[in-house]
Amino acid sequence: MLCNQHNKLIKFLISIFGVLILSYACADDSVQQDEFKQQASATIKQLATNLKKELSNSMQAGGPVAAVKTCNIKAPEITEALNNKITIKRTSLRLRNPNNAPDAWERQVLNSFEKKLAEGTPADQLIHIEKLNTNAGSTFRMMKAIPTQGICLTCHGDKQTMSEDLLSTLQQTYPNDLATDYQVGQIRGAFSVTQTIDN
Repeated sequence: MLCNQHNKLIKFLISIFGVLILSYACADDSVQQDEFKQQASATIKQLATNLKKELSNSMQAGGPVAAVKTCNIKAPEITEALNNKITIKRTSLRLRNPNNAPDAWERQVLNSFEKKLAEGTPADQLIHIEKLNTNAGSTFRMMKAIPTQGICLTCHGDKQTMSEDLLSTLQQTYPNDLATDYQVGQIRGAFSVTQTIDN
């Protein structure tokens, strides 16, 4: 009788201990995810600001043709400069630069963004954060949609309205370009941020 009670007490204590460990792990994950979101959001903002400044300067100096050439050369450098403890990139379902192709997870999120946009969620509100566990380890990943704005249409809008010089530059720089004929409010692509978690 006493043995059974003892065994029940041990099982009860083990279950309580397991719940406490699980609760602690979940709380720790939540804190880590919040920290990641803050850092990822700050990095996205910094990249967007840096790219906008560079493209604006090029546009003023040489128009859309100069902006396309600058984007081809400078955008990867500006992006790489921000990669440290976390990595950031831009990607899209309709690529201009094939080096920005989405991986399987990014493609899935981009497709979910398109579905949510069709259901009425504005593009600038589309954000997805997830913790992924693989054999190689754990990572936090975040994507934030890039809405198409009016200024974007200069190089990403209706091809019929683009100058011959711009079309020629796009063809030479990006032979397989799919990033035209957008409209304001559509999803141009997304920022994608990844951080490896130290276990």
